[in-house]
Amino acid sequence: MGTSFNDEELPPLTTEDVPSPEDVRSGPYVSPAQRVTLYSATEWESFVTEWAHTLTDRYVRVRQLGGAGDQGRDIVGYTAPTVDSPRDVYQCKHYSAPLMPSDVWIELGKVCWHTYKKHYPVPHRYYFVSPRGTGTSLSNLIEQPDELRSRLIDEWEDKCTKRITKAQSVQLKGHLRKYVDSFDFSIFDDVSPSELIRQHKQSPRHLARFGGSLPSLGQAPVPPTKIGPEETNYVARLLSAYAEHTQAKIECSIDIPEGHPCESHFRRSRQAFYDAEFLRAMSREQLGAAAYPALLDNVFDGICDVVDSDHVDGFARVKAATQAAAALQLTADPHETRLTPRRRMGTCHQLANNERVCWKKKK
Repeated sequence: MGTSFNDEELPPLTTEDVPSPEDVRSGPYVSPAQRVTLYSATEWESFVTEWAHTLTDRYVRVRQLGGAGDQGRDIVGYTAPTVDSPRDVYQCKHYSAPLMPSDVWIELGKVCWHTYKKHYPVPHRYYFVSPRGTGTSLSNLIEQPDELRSRLIDEWEDKCTKRITKAQSVQLKGHLRKYVDSFDFSIFDDVSPSELIRQHKQSPRHLARFGGSLPSLGQAPVPPTKIGPEETNYVARLLSAYAEHTQAKIECSIDIPEGHPCESHFRRSRQAFYDAEFLRAMSREQLGAAAYPALLDNVFDGICDVVDSDHVDGFARVKAATQAAAALQLTADPHETRLTPRRRMGTCHQLANNERVCWKKKK
């Protein structure tokens, strides 16, 4: 006979318990600070590497070295392109609690040993980075370099001698002891997880990691009177479409008949192109180099049949294509919240500029 359980029933759901559409799609919000604590050690190191790449005012080159044989250096940021340039080192620690002194003795020992052996130069700065930050006891030691050295010397035999390298035991005596006694322990520091996350917002991978929406674009610049070299292709294709429609020779914008619908269409088309270019520049900064070309591919797929269909002339074709672009369902695209009708139309002119579509029917 089975055992019965008389657990209390859950209370009925109220209107306050109804999940939002965002919760239904992706679950309750997880803050970036919480999210990084769920990373694996490998993911954490990749995140810190992405962050280091945003420090363009500090480093000309960033290398990820983490793994066996990294000699206590997970990530290195070089301040100049030369081989012997000053560099900062980042040691990634992904633990379930804030870093304590016992977590770093071996790393301090490795730095002393490998720089003593001239395996690499003494770093300008050496940072510990952990998703839960640095505990009070380690923070206090970092602020007291001489005490940090003294504690390392006390811990060396137990924490460092047999762990620095598998090739040999590293005894703290003789010339090595003198080296450690004179080593500048003020190079050691830490970077808080909040600072990492704040600065990582400059990375094109930030939204992919933490979600959120693209920043507001503001107003795109008004097209200058003079047509720029970057507009050559799409403008030429528009003028060809206008010439086909008006049955007149139109080789430059001043040839467009004054007051004709083509005149206002040309003005709107240039503004749409500039709006789309404005979005493209933001996309590269916020989403990386691949996101915007993928958007153009989606728009092309949505308008190609319209472009290939029969139209009375090129002017009718370009209007039909831009109207189709404005109506496209692009809810899965990361740009979706910033795709105004004008920017969608502008993507058509970008496609023309890239010579992927032509408004005048080929004979």
